[in-house]
Amino acid sequence: MQTEIYESAQRFDLGQAALNFAAEVAGSSERKKKSLPAPAGLQSFLLYVRKHGYVPVHTVSGPITIQNIFGRVSIATDEQNYELEEGEVLGLAGGVPHDVSAARETVLLVTHAPRD
Repeated sequence: MQTEIYESAQRFDLGQAALNFAAEVAGSSERKKKSLPAPAGLQSFLLYVRKHGYVPVHTVSGPITIQNIFGRVSIATDEQNYELEEGEVLGLAGGVPHDVSAARETVLLVTHAPRD
């Protein structure tokens, strides 16, 4: 799936895209991301994190949502640790430092509204 900016609408099977992406990566990398089509002003991508994989502490400029498509992750901020089960979504304000730890092979849908 290629990154695509669209003006009206774009439809695709998110569950199948996540399964295909996990099969493509198949544990060959601790983490990997794949851009998805998104309307202007948003960035959307799948994030694969292998079992026991880790994404170090980072921040983003604008608000984000992190949806667990499958797997299990912990997302830690300075204030709290969030355990995300399949189907759950976490929203974070821009500038909030956070990291990601996967208990199982996981694919997340991350949507970000970057600020300049």
